[in-house]
Amino acid sequence: RIREIGAQGYLPRALDLCTRAVELSRRDGRRNREALGLARRSGLLLELGREAEARADAGAARRIALETRSPELLWPCELAAADALRKEDPRQAAVHYEAMMNALEAVESNLRLEEFRAARREKQIGLYFKAAELLVEIGRPEEAFRTCERARARAFRELLAMSPSPVSPRVPE
Repeated sequence: RIREIGAQGYLPRALDLCTRAVELSRRDGRRNREALGLARRSGLLLELGREAEARADAGAARRIALETRSPELLWPCELAAADALRKEDPRQAAVHYEAMMNALEAVESNLRLEEFRAARREKQIGLYFKAAELLVEIGRPEEAFRTCERARARAFRELLAMSPSPVSPRVPE
């Protein structure tokens, strides 16, 4: 019932807005914004049950992201590609989830302010578990376990990085 309400209400409007954003970005030569618009539109198309169009948009977004070589742009495009392929080709979706996690970690390693890192981590840690769920579904539980451990290790590493050192250095007298 909720999907029906969404399909009648905000989803078509959001799709129109995304389409307009993609067109304007393309017209203005703003490839990064075009890729993000395509990735977001892919998600909306999936919600509307238009899987083939979602895969096409996700693929186009990913190609642009690969051209720009920007991890900040690549991870949402890899996520869109993984989500779009999840039903049709789950093994290929798993490859995209792995690429998404690698890009996310590349972005995180370059962030300097802990406030930015913490805000991003909270939103994105669930993406690791989404990938792990797919790995279990396709019969790769060992990889799923490693993915969950990767998420836990990442969170722990971040926790250690923001805490004060437990041993204070001694100053010789």
